[in-house]
Amino acid sequence: MDFLLTKAEKKDIQSLSLFSKRSFTDTFKGTCTDQDLEYFLENTYAPHLLEMEFNNPRSEVWLLKKNENIAGYIKLNFNAVLPEPQSGQGMEIQRLYIGKEFIGLGLGKTLMIHAEKRAREENESLLWLGVWEHNENAKRFYENLGFEYFGSHPFPIGNTPQVDLWMIKPLISV
Repeated sequence: MDFLLTKAEKKDIQSLSLFSKRSFTDTFKGTCTDQDLEYFLENTYAPHLLEMEFNNPRSEVWLLKKNENIAGYIKLNFNAVLPEPQSGQGMEIQRLYIGKEFIGLGLGKTLMIHAEKRAREENESLLWLGVWEHNENAKRFYENLGFEYFGSHPFPIGNTPQVDLWMIKPLISV
């Protein structure tokens, strides 16, 4: 399968919103009430909110497309302050979503390799991210890429408590 890696543009916002809502739902449906899920989706991935994110010059969204349809994406935040108990800053991988029909094809790894390349180009010294504590596949994926745990934080979906684990990966100069 051929996939095209491209930087997202404002024209992609509507399809990115729909893809984000579907991907998040695929992961979290059944872990919270339908009302909490719907509230979260509308207050996180509504097109007008994604457009505000696009206006941040220190963020980028990269898409993997198949036949003009989004198969996966990654959102990067440069010079992002690390959460407690760490200190400093690095590039945050805020979102990495792959469509369920494309999981297992190496798209996540492709996006993570690109993220690390972008971090090096921007002279970032480390990568960091949050991952849902019950997403065993994602946790293993990040561990295999060299990420280590350093803390956790609440990540409620509406009124449903959830926890994300913080992970970090120092970048060694090459």
